[in-house]
Amino acid sequence: MKSTLCRRWRKCRFAWREVGIWGSLDDPVRGDQFEQRNRRVTLGLKASQTWFGELFARKTENTLGLQVRNDNIRNGLFKTQNRNRLTVTREDHVNETSVDVLNLFDERSSDIDYYYTSRLRGEPSAGVDDRHTHPNEPRSVRFTISARF
Repeated sequence: MKSTLCRRWRKCRFAWREVGIWGSLDDPVRGDQFEQRNRRVTLGLKASQTWFGELFARKTENTLGLQVRNDNIRNGLFKTQNRNRLTVTREDHVNETSVDVLNLFDERSSDIDYYYTSRLRGEPSAGVDDRHTHPNEPRSVRFTISARF
């Protein structure tokens, strides 16, 4: 297989979000409010490389890609008084990382080629002699590994 051209693609993403919500309680002795806290940090990376070439006189396009994502989430529900935490009702922490390897053999080639006269709208009434192609569906393999901490 002779490679004639190569294309690379990379993308990074970082997002940080923290939300705090306070609400009223009807218990002034143990706290006059509750606080709901949600902190979420997301980090992602996508990278791929595509090789264009020719195999057995057919044009090919093979792509290798990798995608990594990490979600770090902290949620909590607290009783508060004057926005100072008194007790913890519930507090959770989830750290999830996933890795995907995708599009291992995304080959672009034709399933079958025809040569005939087409008579489509806008073409001359005598038709147009041309080669018509029915492309293959792209082949891909995807593996996902996910871990929770």
